[in-house]
Amino acid sequence: MITKKVYDFLTRCIVVTINVVRRLLNRIEIKREGGMV
Repeated sequence: MITKKVYDFLTRCIVVTINVVRRLLNRIEIKREGGMV
């Protein structure tokens, strides 16, 4: 039971981290496009 909770926690952390990275990459791309224009 404990291992399942740990597994769920890790997977949740990974998903959140991926979402944060995507947001940061999107912001960087928008800044680059805005700077070029």
